[in-house]
Amino acid sequence: MKNSLILFMGFVLALSISGGAFGKDKGGGKRYIFSLVGTATGELQEVPDPDNPGELMEANCFEFDLFEVKTRRELGTVVDCQTIQDVLGDFEFIRVVTTTTFNLPQGSITTQGLTTVAALQDGWPGVASPVVGPMTHFSAYYGEGSVVIGGTKRFKNATGISRLSGLANLDNMFTGNELTADCIFVVDID
Repeated sequence: MKNSLILFMGFVLALSISGGAFGKDKGGGKRYIFSLVGTATGELQEVPDPDNPGELMEANCFEFDLFEVKTRRELGTVVDCQTIQDVLGDFEFIRVVTTTTFNLPQGSITTQGLTTVAALQDGWPGVASPVVGPMTHFSAYYGEGSVVIGGTKRFKNATGISRLSGLANLDNMFTGNELTADCIFVVDID
């Protein structure tokens, strides 16, 4: 399992590095590859409820700086909002509706989908991000169909898919509502 996770993370990183932040997608659209790294304190906000169109639901939102993967150039900010759907065990496995808004100079892109968050297994050597330190969970997300639910300026009326691969430290989530993350997002706009 550990080797599979390392291979998967390596594949995503290699894909990200080879494409840069603004690579061409084979489908004729635009591919954006972003990095979210840092620590943020959550704030409750309302986001669209995917199960009840036109209604809102409460989410815990974290704002981070947004970077281009290859050069680490800062591109803007990202607001990552999470609404827990299911929890198994002592937060070993969590299903989360994730609503993510990428704020760029040319406009914003908002995506929404289901993220799987799982605890790193006991006995694994200390998994740590080289930038933000020790991690407790990994997360993955791949949206089927168009997961772009909103956009502004250049991205108004955009459609597309998104995926996420990352690591998170949830140690301070329940005491200080603080999330530390090191994630890579790939967003393909049609």
